[in-house]
Amino acid sequence: MPSIVEVSDILKTVGFNIVGHETFLIQPNLKDFFLYSGKYEPKMYLDEKVRSGISTFANLASKEEVEEGCNKLKKDIETKKIENVLNNFSSDLGDYVYIVAEKK
Repeated sequence: MPSIVEVSDILKTVGFNIVGHETFLIQPNLKDFFLYSGKYEPKMYLDEKVRSGISTFANLASKEEVEEGCNKLKKDIETKKIENVLNNFSSDLGDYVYIVAEKK
């Protein structure tokens, strides 16, 4: 995923002013599918049908990257390591950051 700095720089390059940033926390009762939809149910990412509906998997990652990531995720789920991963990367700062920009 591109960093906030990378996206902000590109927006500035094409004529936008950065107005601010908004954060968004994924909630356990989320029904829509996008990259962090499986935050509380990571096993869903192992389903190719689910991944095909998430643009990050379909458009930004190679088949090899996705396969390697799914293999690691499956192992983490089986060994219960996933619980540590989720706890270690938990943050109240938000799961997504939206960059608010306006055209110059």
